[in-house]
Amino acid sequence: MFYIIGADIAGLRFANHLSDLSLDTFVFDKKREIIPDNKDYVILNENHLAKLGLRKIANSALVNELRHVRFNSPYGKKAKIDTAGTFSVYDKSTIEYLLYKKLQKKNKEVILSARFFDYNKKNNNVFFEEKGKGTLRKADVIFGCDGLFSNVRDKLFNFPLGKKQIVTCELRGSFDKDIVDFFISSSSSGLYNMVCPISDTKAFFVGVESDKQVLDEFFRKNGWNVVGNITYKEVGYYTGKKPILADRSMLLGSAGGIFNNLSGENFFESIKSADIAFDILKTNLRKGKTSNRDKFNFSRQSFMFDSLYTDLDYKARIRNDLYNVSENKIDRLIQKMHNKRINYNLQYPFEIMENVLKKKFVFF
Repeated sequence: MFYIIGADIAGLRFANHLSDLSLDTFVFDKKREIIPDNKDYVILNENHLAKLGLRKIANSALVNELRHVRFNSPYGKKAKIDTAGTFSVYDKSTIEYLLYKKLQKKNKEVILSARFFDYNKKNNNVFFEEKGKGTLRKADVIFGCDGLFSNVRDKLFNFPLGKKQIVTCELRGSFDKDIVDFFISSSSSGLYNMVCPISDTKAFFVGVESDKQVLDEFFRKNGWNVVGNITYKEVGYYTGKKPILADRSMLLGSAGGIFNNLSGENFFESIKSADIAFDILKTNLRKGKTSNRDKFNFSRQSFMFDSLYTDLDYKARIRNDLYNVSENKIDRLIQKMHNKRINYNLQYPFEIMENVLKKKFVFF
C-alpha cells in the first residue's frame, strides 16, 4: 500500500506515474477540493513542458504567450531580449487540477480533507484527521508531497527548510502584453522584482518583502494601480542537500526543500524529483521476494538525486554571484545585454542572467 501525502505538482505527477503500475496507491490532501484558482501564475519554457509530456495539459492552463524578457537596471538601463516565444504564462493550479482529473479518469482515489499526523513504521499505522475525525489506516510506504509546511517532513524527517517572504499582487495599467519585466538590484534581499502581463491592462507582481510606502512609490512611478490587497507570503529557499530518503518514506518537491534559488521557482525541479522517485521505486520493485523493510529502504539510494542537487547548487552559486556584483556593474551589464541572443533551452526567463554571468568577463 503506497500513500502519497499531498496533491501538489510533485505528488500528482508521482501519482500519475504509479497509476501505470498495478499498485495500491492513494493520494491524501488536506484541501477540501482541488480546483483552479486562476491566480497561481508561473512562467515556463514550453519546450521543457513538451519533453515532460505536459504540453497538452499546459495548453489548457495557458494564460499569456510572451515574446520578450526585459531586464531593468538600478539606474534605468534596459535590455530587451527576444525569446522567440519560448516562455509563456501558465496557471499552475489549473495544471494541478488537470493532473488530478487525469488520476480520477484512471479510477485512482484522491482523499480530500485528510490531514496527515503520523506514521508508525513498526506496525504500518498511519494517523489522519479526515473531515474533523481521527482515522487509522495502513501503509507500506509514505511519500511526502505536502509542500513547504510539510507534516511528513516534521514527523518523519525533522529538518528545517530555508524560507523567505515575498510580496504578490495584481496590477492594473498599461502593459506590453508580450514582455515580462525584471527590475534588478543587487542591494535588494530578493535580487529582483518581476512584473508579468496577463493582458494589455493587467499584470501580476512578485517581489521582495518591502515597505508598503516603497511599493506604492514603485507602482505610482510606473503608472500602475494595485487591484485588491498586497499579499505577503512565505516561499521556500534552497539551503543545500537534505536527507529526503529514509526507510519506507521519501520527500518530494517543496516538502524536501527542492527549490531553484536563481529563478525563485521549483515547478520543473518538483517534476524531476517525482520522476527520480518513480525510477527508484521501479528499481526496488524488481527485487522480488525481498521483505518490504529491505525493498523500500530508500536511504541507500540518495545518489539518484545527485544530478538534481548538483544543478540546484549551481543555481544557488549563480544567485550569490549576482549578489556580489555592484549595481554599477549590473547597470553596464544590462546595457550590453540588449538584443543579445540567448540559450532557448532555459527553464525559466530569469535564468538568462546565468548565461550572461558565464561571460561577464566580456563586459567588465
